[in-house]
Amino acid sequence: MLRVGRRRGGCPSAEEVLRGFLEELGRALADPPPIGEIERRICGLGQEMSLLAGDPARNETLTGVMEGLGNDGAFLLRDRAGRLHRIYSGEINLN
Repeated sequence: MLRVGRRRGGCPSAEEVLRGFLEELGRALADPPPIGEIERRICGLGQEMSLLAGDPARNETLTGVMEGLGNDGAFLLRDRAGRLHRIYSGEINLN
């Protein structure tokens, strides 16, 4: 949890907030949680959804069930034909 001190009579300065944020980010990057821990927090896991994959200009929409995350952080979506898609960017629409 990000904790920053307060100056007397007010909010922390921008520098204090940034310093606290960067310290917390450094700790998180040094010891990231396992993929399984992250998956337990994902809204929509196991539900059908539509996904506008990658570049919106390509208009590539996939529909399927979210199966979780790959070890590299890819979003795993299994389509209705049974193919597993590894998605690295896109927009999700929960059906």
